Amino acid sequence: MIWVSSNEEFSFQTTSGVLVPFLRWLSPELSWQAIQNIHDVIRKAAHLAEYAVLAGLAFRAFRVSLDIRLGHVGVLTLAVVLAIAGLDELRQSWLPARTGSVTDVLIDLTGGAIGVVTLIGFHRWLGIRRPGTGV
Repeated sequence: MIWVSSNEEFSFQTTSGVLVPFLRWLSPELSWQAIQNIHDVIRKAAHLAEYAVLAGLAFRAFRVSLDIRLGHVGVLTLAVVLAIAGLDELRQSWLPARTGSVTDVLIDLTGGAIGVVTLIGFHRWLGIRRPGTGV
């Protein structure tokens, strides 16, 4: 999902071809600047969501396969999210229609952190423990 959405087909220019007409239809009185701002918010929200999903998948993989404490699973998950976000932005910096951005890495890491904090919270709230370990 991350690899596909970071291709040129999902550049700002390309997604504006879909979002701008939709936003104009939805609310014709919106200024061009408001449309650009909404478009940017939607794109950044996609970063948050896709990296929260990545964090959830990585967290689960580490939780069931490693005999480590819940907090360590969270830290390891965030390290993976940071590495993938950094590599993804580096890759985008080489594509003509995309740009790499440290801000996007931070947004991605925030999405990952939201995923990790949510999962740790659910584990603690529901009393989920690794089978046979007590952690």
